[in-house]
Amino acid sequence: MLCFGNEIRLPADLVLSYTDSEEVVEYAVYEEGLKDKRLHAHAISRKYRKRQVEHKKEIYYTRVAE
Repeated sequence: MLCFGNEIRLPADLVLSYTDSEEVVEYAVYEEGLKDKRLHAHAISRKYRKRQVEHKKEIYYTRVAE
């Protein structure tokens, strides 16, 4: 959608770093980048999940000890 001669960007576009360029990327380069992004997201998820498990364990043992 155009507004004042400019393309309106959606919040998701800003978060996901959407660009208007139509550069062609080789499949192997795209695949490697996608794999790196997935591994990074998975590492972040594991980190926060581990923290959550430790917190739940602490709460459980506190209640059991009472």
